[in-house]
Amino acid sequence: MIVKKDEELIKACAQGDHAAFDILFKKYARPLTFFINQILHNQNRAEDIFQDTFIKVLENAGKFDDRYKFSTWIYRIALNLCINELRKRQRVNGHLYAQNTDNTYKDILDTIPYTTTPADILEKKDCTNRINDALNHLSASKRTAFILKFYHHLSYEEIADIMNCSIGTIKSRIHYAVEKIQVIVRQ
Repeated sequence: MIVKKDEELIKACAQGDHAAFDILFKKYARPLTFFINQILHNQNRAEDIFQDTFIKVLENAGKFDDRYKFSTWIYRIALNLCINELRKRQRVNGHLYAQNTDNTYKDILDTIPYTTTPADILEKKDCTNRINDALNHLSASKRTAFILKFYHHLSYEEIADIMNCSIGTIKSRIHYAVEKIQVIVRQ
């Protein structure tokens, strides 16, 4: 079986290849839904936005510019839909973020050694809560840059493309986010 690059698959999608679309859909289902949920803090809306993202991908497959990476393009579509959702929430609720966070940031806790003592479980839960609190205190742009860098392991260049700003701006946002998270988590 020949493994095709994402950029080849999206070109095939533009020509009506449903199998290529299925491959991309399956490849990006988990990481993209996770990314969207990290931004929105709402699993149901994250799944809806993920579906909307792939509808836009399918509708615009013929417009994909192969000078760019497909992953950057699809994350940018998802981010734009998240921004629209957050703006809608802001108009409805009067604030930018919903306060009902879940444990979407548990991956960062992998750095804490696994043990089963009750004290360790409480410490891990406390750390999770502090990380969630810290991320909720970041601006949308800093949180997004942080999430893309540390949870999705994208390069500064890819993040800059997704967020449509300079690499220096991305580095600054990530640096500020890390500092703020460290301060809050250490309290």
